[in-house]
This record gives sequence, structure tokens and C-alpha cells, in this order.
Amino acid sequence: YGNNLSNNVVICYVTFFTNTPQLVQIYFLFFALPEFGILLSPFIAVLIGMTLNAAAYMCEIQRAGFISIKQNELDAAKTMNFTIVQQIKFIILPHIMKILFPSLSNHFILMTLGTSMAAIFGVEELTGRAFNINSETFRSVEIFSITALIYIIITFIATLLLASSGKYFFKAKMRIIQ
Repeated sequence: YGNNLSNNVVICYVTFFTNTPQLVQIYFLFFALPEFGILLSPFIAVLIGMTLNAAAYMCEIQRAGFISIKQNELDAAKTMNFTIVQQIKFIILPHIMKILFPSLSNHFILMTLGTSMAAIFGVEELTGRAFNINSETFRSVEIFSITALIYIIITFIATLLLASSGKYFFKAKMRIIQ
């Protein structure tokens, strides 16, 4: 739904951010931007990098949802004199959310796990805290086993909540245990 310029900009953006590693993108923000006089804190660099990367993937996920709508469904709605708001409310959104919710949920879980990259830049999140404790105690196996267990618990709870809400709100079919 745009002109060629906006379509090409979005295509370039999505292509770049989905075909380069997220870690490289964050490194660029943190280490290359200061060469241009733009200093970012480690937290901000990670936040911007993860956001830009997630937005590209979300764009592709949403595009897939929109192209999954069959034209004959929209034609039937027009035949029944649905307004554009009614088409969105009763045809487009229910269809898209049922299709997109599992993919969006999986992406949310991957983003949660991806926060561990922040530890490389000194941001003290779960993995960063594990690195710090390990440097004090040198008990790597125990510390990173507990860290892995915490990630498993966090993602399992998030998966349960997302699957339950997806089934309840959107009638989405989701498996809880892969």
C-alpha cells in the first residue's frame, strides 16, 4: 500500500536486518556510531539494535498474514455491504490474528532469549549477571546451569501464557511443548 519509493525502502530495510546477524547490528551501533560522534550507552545500543531487528521480522510476519487473506473473502464482505471498518473488524483482523499469533509468540520468545547478547556489551541482564557471578566464584557449570534453568522457566511460563491467550482470544492452534 505505498509508492515504489516507500516499498523499496521497506524491502531494503527488511532485507538488511533479516540477513545480517543481530549481534553484528548491535556491534555497529555500539562501536561504529561513535566514529560519527554518536555515543550510545550499552543498554541503548542493545535496545535499538534489538528493536530494529525485531521490527524487520515483525514486518515479514505481518506481511505473511496480510497476503494470507483471500480476495474472495473481501469480495464477499463488499457484496454484503460491509463498511471498511466492518471488513477489518469481522474479516481481516480475526483471520490475521489467528494466523499471526503463533509466529508473533515465537518471535517474542526468541527476543526474550536474545537479550542474552546484551551481556557482551556489559548490560547486566540474566546472562550478564551470570558472567559477573562466574568471574567472582569460577563455578561456571553451576552458574550457567542455573541460568539455563531460569531461561527455561521464563520461556515456559511465557509460552503457557501466550498459548492460553492465543487459544482464548484468537482460537489460534499452538503447541506448548515443542
